[in-house]
Amino acid sequence: MTPRRSDATREVRGSYPAATLYIVALWLCAAGLTYFCWLAYGPPIRYAALLVLTGVGVAAVRFGSNKVDDSVQFAASNIILLTAVAMLAPVGAGVVGLAIAAFRLGPLSVRGRAFNMAMFMLLGLLGGLVYDVAGGLHDIADLTGVGPLLRHVGLPLAAASFAQIVVNAALLSGVLTITRGVPFRIQVARLLSGTGVAYLAYGLLAFLLVVLWVPARLGWTSVLFTLALLLGARWAITQYGEERRAHERALDVLVAAIETRAPGLAGHSARVSALAGHMAEELSLRPHQLSDVRRAGMLHDVGLLTLPASSSADSSFGPAHDIGVAPQRGADLLKGVSFLSGALEAVAHHGPKQADVPSTVEADVVRVADRYDLLAHVAPEDERRTSAEAMAELRTAWPPHPPRVLEALDRALERSNEAKRA
Repeated sequence: MTPRRSDATREVRGSYPAATLYIVALWLCAAGLTYFCWLAYGPPIRYAALLVLTGVGVAAVRFGSNKVDDSVQFAASNIILLTAVAMLAPVGAGVVGLAIAAFRLGPLSVRGRAFNMAMFMLLGLLGGLVYDVAGGLHDIADLTGVGPLLRHVGLPLAAASFAQIVVNAALLSGVLTITRGVPFRIQVARLLSGTGVAYLAYGLLAFLLVVLWVPARLGWTSVLFTLALLLGARWAITQYGEERRAHERALDVLVAAIETRAPGLAGHSARVSALAGHMAEELSLRPHQLSDVRRAGMLHDVGLLTLPASSSADSSFGPAHDIGVAPQRGADLLKGVSFLSGALEAVAHHGPKQADVPSTVEADVVRVADRYDLLAHVAPEDERRTSAEAMAELRTAWPPHPPRVLEALDRALERSNEAKRA
């Protein structure tokens, strides 16, 4: 699994002068680093290997990758790029990265593809540099024994992999900060949290491929031996991804049931989930907390399904929506669903805040996002508040909402407004 590096560049769109300058700067860095590496290390040391790895990398990226969720996917091309880092000079690894990005399938804009190509080229070049600085050798035909192979290939490859993780996260976070307003630190944390173990697996497979190719003297046929492992990993990732998508479909069914019971809430759950997620990002909550908040926002009204139809049919706004038993009943209804366990607390306590009852930050976030959407979007048109009026009402509520949660809401709404203006 790895961050969706290519897909994330779909966000590099529209008339964003800052994004254009960012991409130009990346290309200048890639060109300068290529020049330096050529002077310091020379051209690729194995042209036949360069052709094979480029071809296999292009084939892998055109064959596609396995999406796990909205931020993570498995792509065999990343293993090829790490293999190029160990087998070729930095310039050769940069060429492989450039080719992988250039021939990727998918609806990318010219600007998005340009970003992708510069980023992958930099990943190859920097990976090659770190591999060399860490004591990695490219001429390993005479290496024998586990110790020398680990010292001169395995550990330097791990260092190069770590460097690629960090650089990838930084470059992607930079473009998302420019184009979507996502706080840089939040995006970096999100990407890094999903890549560590994945890149360890990539590094191990790349190490195996290098050892089979050179010391074991199998040449390009070593690709065939690793292909079986890649296919097995692809199958496992596919199954995991299908399980995640099944979870999302189950959530959609529950939301549809809520909106059927209370038509006035159509779209409310999705809006609360999105807004609560943005607020959680502004609060720098951990990735698993962010996921729990989004799911709780999506299902916070599921308790309405346990109420008599006469009670919930008109529960789109006002007192009926805040029936005290509904939140706890919703949490009880979801008990036993393992992937929702982290969201239960926020679902159970998102209702009107009690002055003497402590609340978790997740519940506070969902409560404020829910109330804001009810005021600004769900209320009857003649009672609907503007964004400023809704914020003012939330700030004067009693018991008071946590100030930092209200500040997070304010920043999240500002981000949303900026995105709409763009």
